[in-house]
Amino acid sequence: MDVQLAASVLRGKRWYAGEAVTGIVELPPVGSLQHVLAEVVGGGAYHLLVGASGDDDVTDPAVAERVLGRPVGSVRALGAEQSNSSVVVDDEVLVKVFRKLQHGPNPDVEVPAALDAVGFADVVAPLADWSEDGWDLAVAVPFLGAVADGWTVALAHDGDPTELAAAVGHLTARLHAALARAFPTQPAEHEALVATYERACADADVGPSAESLAALRALPDPGPTIRVHGDYHLGQLLQHGERWYVIDFEGEPNRSLAERRAPAPPLKDLAGMLRSFAYASVVGGHGEGWEQAAVRACREAYLSDPSIAVLLPSDPEPVLDAYLLEKAVYELAYERGFRPDWAWIPEKAVQQLAGGSR
Repeated sequence: MDVQLAASVLRGKRWYAGEAVTGIVELPPVGSLQHVLAEVVGGGAYHLLVGASGDDDVTDPAVAERVLGRPVGSVRALGAEQSNSSVVVDDEVLVKVFRKLQHGPNPDVEVPAALDAVGFADVVAPLADWSEDGWDLAVAVPFLGAVADGWTVALAHDGDPTELAAAVGHLTARLHAALARAFPTQPAEHEALVATYERACADADVGPSAESLAALRALPDPGPTIRVHGDYHLGQLLQHGERWYVIDFEGEPNRSLAERRAPAPPLKDLAGMLRSFAYASVVGGHGEGWEQAAVRACREAYLSDPSIAVLLPSDPEPVLDAYLLEKAVYELAYERGFRPDWAWIPEKAVQQLAGGSR
């Protein structure tokens, strides 16, 4: 396959961001499928499995068989996805084929396996994975069947959100306690926290608050940094019966693999979840009272959970505010680029956080 053909296959795919294709890495064929990595401007590569029709086809049983190492029966596409392609095999196994790759371990393979190894039950642990030449290409996990993601649950939750949000807060605390067991931790550095806050202010085009800077620098104990989820929001939770599962550990897709694997204060994830509840209140039409109750319940449940007491800074507030601002600024850039009608949602949060209010 040449560069022009790979570019034509990529065109129009939901998971393709439009970068120019610069080269092709040929991998061994999978059954009758051409198996290539299309290298792109900016680094990384897109993963393609091209059939006789000339288009990508992950529903070919040969793909699932390559991942699982055994014959399979039925294979069906799970549905439209933003960044990967998943198929359901024999109504028992979900095979996720990674699309935008970077060379090295994919966190969506690495992290669930490590969490499972330390006994964290609220993750869908890998059954098998597929790697070649240092590229993580796919992972297989148990198929849960009827599930609802946390975003859908929150949108439909018109009543008091306190119980729902508190459950998410405690789940997040358990997740972080397990991540701290599964991966090395490091002491956080005051200046790194200051840099995060100053960078967020610069991106928001506001001056940093002297009070906030002083509070970050004066922390008696800034707490540790741990491996975090990295792209934590309601859509990364699945409700199956009475249980919640945390999924999708790849991190923010526009960040480098090194950035996504780097340790960070656990409050970075909490900030992402609190912002997600704020979004859900708007999109679900729940009102400001719902948002305030949900954010308060999730935050208080997390901060009061004994499992993460040793992972918190001596004063969580200035650190959490810094990451809330960072997340809101990230959202604002995204909305301005892709959903301008929604830009007012993070813009309001940026104004409140830059003004020092919560």
